[in-house]
Amino acid sequence: MIPYQPRNEQVSPRQLFVLLFFTISPTTVLALPAMIGQYAGHDAWLAVALVTLAGAAVVRLHLALAHRFPGQGWTDIHRLVLGRWLGSVVNLLTWGWVLLTAAVIAREFGEFVVATVLPLTPLVVIQGTALGLAMWVARDGLEVLARVAELLFPVIAASFVFLLVLLLPNIDGRAILPLLESGWGNLLRGAVPPLAWLGETVLSLVIHPSLADWDGARRAGSAAVLVVGGLLTLLTLGTILVLGDTAALFTFPLFAATRTVSIADFIERLEPLLTTVWVGGLVIKMGVWIFAASITGAGAFGVDDYRPLVTPITALVLALSIWLFPSSLEMTDFLARTWPFLALLFQVVLPAAVLLLALVRGVGARGAGCPSPEPAGSRVGGASPSGAARPGGAPAGGR
Repeated sequence: MIPYQPRNEQVSPRQLFVLLFFTISPTTVLALPAMIGQYAGHDAWLAVALVTLAGAAVVRLHLALAHRFPGQGWTDIHRLVLGRWLGSVVNLLTWGWVLLTAAVIAREFGEFVVATVLPLTPLVVIQGTALGLAMWVARDGLEVLARVAELLFPVIAASFVFLLVLLLPNIDGRAILPLLESGWGNLLRGAVPPLAWLGETVLSLVIHPSLADWDGARRAGSAAVLVVGGLLTLLTLGTILVLGDTAALFTFPLFAATRTVSIADFIERLEPLLTTVWVGGLVIKMGVWIFAASITGAGAFGVDDYRPLVTPITALVLALSIWLFPSSLEMTDFLARTWPFLALLFQVVLPAAVLLLALVRGVGARGAGCPSPEPAGSRVGGASPSGAARPGGAPAGGR
């Protein structure tokens, strides 16, 4: 097999920012306020505000691990630190988690569209169409994903700000009183789901072999989490101020709050406009996760070219998204009770353990056992310009 020869793709700090923004925000702003509200009640916005700084620390953990292994992909970092056999097992588990998360995102997309605009259309049609677009973008590589995300970012960001402004006439400040009524225990329990969503920056370990500016990447990663966390705090607060304690009863509380907008009987019925914008953001998010599933799958199975895996992985994601959850209730319960803890295992516990073990063993850029770094952008997910590396970044014949 001729090893995959990628284009000399580079990702700027600005592109890293928008990629991480789309990796987190589209599904977060839709469903997360209801999940937090189940525990924290009208203090849900405080839970998000508290966890945002923790999310910034998590992305710095991810980038610190990536920086210790310049030019190495996510899967080969595991092999270098954990050894060939244990690293291979961890890579398979990581690929399975990325695949599961991609399937959950696809199902969230389908449930949102069915609940808001196309109630009679089968889920498989809605999700299949969106996944087809995501597959097409992901197959063209990381740089194409980044450029499409750059084009959509101003529209998405402006739509959120526009919505916040339009909600102002409907707010009731008494809806968030008394503060901390739910107690610190429920507040901290409600902080777990947003931390898991903000921890999706772990996909920076897929992006980092193509980063062109490491100093800028650190700032961009932290900025992405702070912006998304701040945006989610404001949107959650706005939703509670409009809907009150009933916000937690809606599957998509922000969409329900949007329906209350009516300015001079002229500016109203904005749901179709915002739905269109959110659908665009969700497609980009699915594209990022399909790309990550393809890269981690190629690294886990030792495949030289990730692109032939994109189509079958997309089909597998579609099948899993339909098969895993018989109804939207099962999906919501999984997202609220199971996924956050499973996600934090791969987003926080595993990267922290790998980084600590690398420091102890002296493996990495500041120690032994790490191949010399290649120029930034010389590969995406693995193959070097000489064609001597597998996806994930390890030299052929290495661990």
